[in-house]
Amino acid sequence: MKKYILVLDCGTTCVKSLVYDLGLRFVGMSSRKTQSIYPAPRMVEQDPSALYKLLLETAREVMKDNGISPSEIACAGIGAQRTSWLFWNSETQEPLCNLITWQDTRGVDVLKPLFTENEAFNSVFPGIAPYLTPIYTPVMIAAKKESSKEFADGLSNHAVRWGNVDSWLLFKLSGGKRFATTLSMASNSTMLDNQTREWNTYIPQYVGMRPDMFPEILDENADFGVISKEVFGAEIPIYGMIADQQAAMFAQGCFEPTVAKCTNGSGTFVNVNIGGEYKTFGGFYTSVAWRINGKTSYMFEGNSYTAGSCLEWAQKGLELYGSIKQLDDEAAEVKDSNGVYFVPALGGMSGAPYNDPTARASFMGIGPDSTRKHFVRAVLDSIAFAASDVLLSFKNLGVDIQKLSVSGGVSNSDIAVQLMSNLLDMEISRPKSIEATGYGIAALAALHMNIISEDDVKNGMDAYKTFAPDKNKEAAKAQFSMWKKALERSLKWL
Repeated sequence: MKKYILVLDCGTTCVKSLVYDLGLRFVGMSSRKTQSIYPAPRMVEQDPSALYKLLLETAREVMKDNGISPSEIACAGIGAQRTSWLFWNSETQEPLCNLITWQDTRGVDVLKPLFTENEAFNSVFPGIAPYLTPIYTPVMIAAKKESSKEFADGLSNHAVRWGNVDSWLLFKLSGGKRFATTLSMASNSTMLDNQTREWNTYIPQYVGMRPDMFPEILDENADFGVISKEVFGAEIPIYGMIADQQAAMFAQGCFEPTVAKCTNGSGTFVNVNIGGEYKTFGGFYTSVAWRINGKTSYMFEGNSYTAGSCLEWAQKGLELYGSIKQLDDEAAEVKDSNGVYFVPALGGMSGAPYNDPTARASFMGIGPDSTRKHFVRAVLDSIAFAASDVLLSFKNLGVDIQKLSVSGGVSNSDIAVQLMSNLLDMEISRPKSIEATGYGIAALAALHMNIISEDDVKNGMDAYKTFAPDKNKEAAKAQFSMWKKALERSLKWL
C-alpha cells in the first residue's frame, strides 16, 4: 500500500531526505553535510556526483530507519539550492564540470575584459554590458572557459546539457529519461525572461551555449516522470520540484503580499509574494515564486548570501566554538557583543539591497576588553542584523508586512529571532519544525495527487513559539545602527 511521500532536498551545506505520510505528518529524516571546494579566490564549487551519492545514501537510510519499503512510497518531490549550475554529458551522464555554486563570484574577474570593455560583445549587444553582473550565469560560464580549456572544448559536444541542481538530480534519478526544471529554479538561474517566463538564450549563445542545452520548464507540481527502479528497487513517481527558498515560502503560507518568510540557512533569504503580475521593486530582485496548475505567482527577494555560512566558517575556520548549540549557549553568557560587530560578507553582499560582490567580511569595534564570547555573540547577532536590514528595506519601500515567520537552522536561536523582533518592532513566529523546505516540497507533491488544497497548506506549519519586542528594543536599534556603520566600511572592498 502506498503510504508515504519521499522528499529529496539538496541544499548548499546539507543534503536531506525526509519522509511524510499522506497526511503531511513528518515521519523521519536523514541528512549529510556537503563539502564545498575553493579552487581559487572567489570560486566556490561542489562535486555534483558526490551530491547525488549523498542524496541516495540519505534516502535509503531514512527508509531503512523507519521500516519503509520503496514500494510504499506514493511519490517523491525534489528541492534544491538555486542558481548553482553545471554542464553534463547526457550520453555518459558524467559532469563536464563541478557545480558552480550561488556563492561563487569569479565573474568579477572577466566582466570588464570580456563584456564591459569588449568591442566584439558591445557591437552585438550595444548598451547591455553596463547592466551585466558578475553573478550572471553567462559571465560565470565565460570565466570558467577562461580558466579551463577542457571545459571550453567540452561545450561543443552535441550531448552536453546545462542545468541547475534540480535538473541534474532529475536526470540522474530518471536514468537520463527526463530533462526538466521549474519556473522557481529557472527564474533564479539569471537566464530566464521573468516577464515572458521563457529562456533568454541570446547572450548564453554568445558564450558558447545552444538552445538545446536548456531544460524544459514545467509547473512546480507537475509530473516529472519516475525515479528509475534501479535506484531504490521500485519505480517512484516524481510529482513536485521546486527551489529551496520558494519551497519554504510555500510551506509557510506566503500567498499574499502581507505575509513574508525569512530563511536563515546557508544564506539569509527574505521573500514576499506579490501575486500574478510582474513588478519591479527598488534594487530588489523579482523572480517567480511558483507556477501551480498553470497559475504563476511572483515574489520579491532580498538576501545576505553568506550569512549562515559564516557560522560554519567561524566554527571551523576560526574555531570560535565547538557546535551550533555551543554558539547559542555562549552568546547567551554575555549581555551583548561589547561593541564588536561582524559583517557576514565572506562572498560579498551580492544580494539586494547592496548588490556588491566586492564587499568582504569584517570584525570591527574590537577593544582591549573584547573576549572570545563577544566575537561569538557578534557573529550570531550579524545574522539577525542582515535579515532585519532586508526586511526594513522592504518596509521603507512601502511593503506592508504584517506577518513574518522564520525557518532554517539559525532560526533555532532564540537570541537571533528575539533580536529581529526588537529591530523590526513586530511579532515573529517560529514553527515547531523549522524544516519548512521539506514540508513545502511534500505539499506540492500532495497537491499533484489531489489529496490536499492550497488552503490546507496555509495552516500546515502552525507557530510553535512567538517572539514579541521586549525591553531591549531601543538598545537593539542602537546596536543595529553601529552594525550598519561597519557594513558601509566593508562595501566596495575589492
